[in-house]
Amino acid sequence: MVRAKTALTIALAAFVGLAVGCGEQEAPLHRSVVTPDGKSVVETAKSGEKQIVVRDRKQVGGEYDRVFPPVLSPDGGSVAFIAKSGDKYTVIKDGEAVCKPRALVLNPTYSPDGKSFAYAEPQGDNGAEWSVMKDGKRVGDLYARVGPPAFSPDSQSIAFAATKDGKTFVVRDGELTGAGHDDIRQLAFTPDGRALVYIAVDFDTGKRRLMRAGQKVSADYERIWGWAASPDGQSLAWVVRRDGQDVLVKDGVEVGGPFTANEVVGPVFAPDGRAVGFAVGHGKWRMKKDDAQLGDAFDADYVRELLFSPNGSSLACSATVRRSAFVLKDGKRVGGTYRAVSALKNSADGAHFEFHGLSGRRTRLVRIPW
Repeated sequence: MVRAKTALTIALAAFVGLAVGCGEQEAPLHRSVVTPDGKSVVETAKSGEKQIVVRDRKQVGGEYDRVFPPVLSPDGGSVAFIAKSGDKYTVIKDGEAVCKPRALVLNPTYSPDGKSFAYAEPQGDNGAEWSVMKDGKRVGDLYARVGPPAFSPDSQSIAFAATKDGKTFVVRDGELTGAGHDDIRQLAFTPDGRALVYIAVDFDTGKRRLMRAGQKVSADYERIWGWAASPDGQSLAWVVRRDGQDVLVKDGVEVGGPFTANEVVGPVFAPDGRAVGFAVGHGKWRMKKDDAQLGDAFDADYVRELLFSPNGSSLACSATVRRSAFVLKDGKRVGGTYRAVSALKNSADGAHFEFHGLSGRRTRLVRIPW
């Protein structure tokens, strides 16, 4: 029982200190999120002593002691968030609670096609057992702990890390698979949907290694900041710390660094699977492509996402500083300053990348030549 309460305490502490997601720092209140089509804006705000979520000036759900950053479906049509009232948490989806108030709930996640929705919740008041719920039904068994749900690219399969009998396994579509580890982090499918990749942690040594389909594909490192798979799923890249320095590794070969990273966003592959881009920093950030720095260092509180040009020659990212959002291309700011920006995407002709920028209460489409 003591062990179960400790697990719940650890999960609660991690959740309160982190935004919903894999390790991203908690976003501040009043954050604005623009839907991919630029037609809608979702915001968190205060209502007296309470907190609320607002979509296009209309309140979504009720008033709560605390709300956590909203999660949008891929098309932006649905919005979900975690809300706290008193000492209980619940998942709110499109204004309605989808679960009973719990001691904690975690990781609301939409499938890529937006048709399925999953999250994690404890069973009972002491958090001794956890489950992943998908569309109102439990996936698999009850476990001591569970990680964030991960959907396959075609939305047909769901996987997550789960702890049972002191070891953490991969659960895919309700079935335990492979060998157990002390911990599993950053579990996700490759873009082709054929393999699950994750970081395995050894508590005795403190080392981490990258695993693909249950097989070790990297050396042991002090830290693995993040990993990415090429569009065809055949190649992997990861940013790691070894001997006190950080390096970029691609398919087991060091191709960038050494450098010093307090935080890392990425890596991401270029569309042809050759170049790898990422951002490193904390307060002062740098964009990097393989072993080259792009432009000068820039000030930012958060770096959000990275996008390669279709030919892989240029790299763009969005970032925020003091509640203002902006976009960079190859390390240089382009396109102005906004309250928020939508996800970056390549234009149909491939000659530009585009996003919707929020200024005041209106959004506008911004197109930047590659």
